[in-house]
Amino acid sequence: MGQMQQILNSIADGPGIRFVSVMTQQGLALESSSGSDSNGELISSATCQIMGMAQNIGSQFDGGQCKGVHLELEQLSVLVQSLESGLFLMVGIDNNQNVDGIRYIVQKSIPQLIEHV
Repeated sequence: MGQMQQILNSIADGPGIRFVSVMTQQGLALESSSGSDSNGELISSATCQIMGMAQNIGSQFDGGQCKGVHLELEQLSVLVQSLESGLFLMVGIDNNQNVDGIRYIVQKSIPQLIEHV
C-alpha cells in the first residue's frame, strides 16, 4: 500500500466518514480510501464541477484562489479541499458528525498528501 493510500485510510478511519478520495479537476479518481464505494466516487466526481465553478468565481471577482468547499446534502456532507496541480481531496461525512472536527483532521493531512501526489 502506498503512502497516499495510507493517509487516505487514516482520514477514512474517523467516525462517520463515508469516503475519502483524491480527484482530478475532471472528476477522475486518482486514489481512494479502502472503504470508499462507487457512490462516493460518483458524488466526488460531481462535486469537482462545483469546486471548478468556485475557483472560477474566485479568480473572476478578485476573491483569490478557492481553497475548499463544504457541500451539505440531506444525509451527507462533502468537504472538498484543493491540494495542488488541479487535484482535490474529497471527504464524505455523515451529517450527524462534527464537520469542523473532521475538517481539522483533513487540514492536518493536506501537507502529507501534497508531498505524495
